[in-house]
Amino acid sequence: MDIERVFLELTRNVEHLVRPTSIASRPRFLFEKDHAKILIQKTLRQMGELPYNDWQGFEARWAWQKQLDTAAREKPSEHIPHIEKYQDLWTTTENIIDTRALASALRPDNVTLIVGSPCPSVIAKDAVVVVRNLEDAYRWKCEVNWGTICLLKVPFTTERRTELGVADVHELAFDQTIYIPWAHLWSQSQWIAVTDKNPVHITAIGRLDQWPAGKGQVFRDMLDSKKFDQTKCYHAAADCVEMIDTEDVQEFVTRQQQKHKVVQCFGSFKDINCDRVFLTKPYRTRTKRPVEDTDLPPTCQPLYEELRVHAPDTIKGNASVQAVRYYRGLKVPAAVYICSEKTTPFDIHVARTYCKDILYIVNCTICLFAMQKRAPARITINPFINPFIN
Repeated sequence: MDIERVFLELTRNVEHLVRPTSIASRPRFLFEKDHAKILIQKTLRQMGELPYNDWQGFEARWAWQKQLDTAAREKPSEHIPHIEKYQDLWTTTENIIDTRALASALRPDNVTLIVGSPCPSVIAKDAVVVVRNLEDAYRWKCEVNWGTICLLKVPFTTERRTELGVADVHELAFDQTIYIPWAHLWSQSQWIAVTDKNPVHITAIGRLDQWPAGKGQVFRDMLDSKKFDQTKCYHAAADCVEMIDTEDVQEFVTRQQQKHKVVQCFGSFKDINCDRVFLTKPYRTRTKRPVEDTDLPPTCQPLYEELRVHAPDTIKGNASVQAVRYYRGLKVPAAVYICSEKTTPFDIHVARTYCKDILYIVNCTICLFAMQKRAPARITINPFINPFIN
């Protein structure tokens, strides 16, 4: 952490603690409003400043920062500064500046789009592959496993990266021809960060049939503009889908775990344990395997895809059932979607894209014949459609 720069940001505006684009941002507080308020007051005390008292304004600005759209159809609250109309939508001056920067940096002459999944047939063996984080680097090694893997900034020590199986990642150099896998998961700020490296050419590989991540939807905006060369390729998803009706969901999941060894459940049914856990440093999902050596302590139980939980890891709890919208783990052999009245056909389709062999749909009461295969669009300022016209 650059302590001096962070301190300067906070003296300018303590709300930078919950602004995703600030170096002082603490992302978890963007989703924990009450804790964010406590942190703001604590930070001001430590800096010798007066207590914060603009809580009505904070609520409005916090809600604006939290939303994943980059614009709004209705004019936002007067508490949000620097609001103006652009492309018939309301947005901030900061978003307009970012939009123009992206329009200048990402052009049809230096960007090619591939709609689908990263697979060996579309990736050159000497490719420079840029990923968002170490988990995506590991995912790349599991699915393609060639080329030079780069991040915008390499975290942790070499020893720690070796433990995680990604010791061979590099920091992205300037003026490179690069591939960006899972480009639909890149937020607007991440696209801006990669363009700061002045890439010569970008091949972006992404999908429209999974939920995007982060603020904005730059990959989709490029596709929708119809200005970029684009091709379609293989979309990874389980070929087999099986409908199941059962009153004992846990018993069914246990049987599938015995059969497939690694199972991920989706939905809102919480009373399930199939040995999936959240780990941190970095944040990721893994499956515990049975321990044959009873002398090993619990913290050394082997995990799926990694040898064991190492000392730096923190186990954050049961990850056996997750909302499919927020799942960002590796593909698993089998998945179980536990349906409820809130389940949508698109949710089930997305779950299918996260498993290799089979998806079990449990207690489904909705029609799946007209399966939606395109994520709902966000309200965004599209940098590639008349980008310089106010």
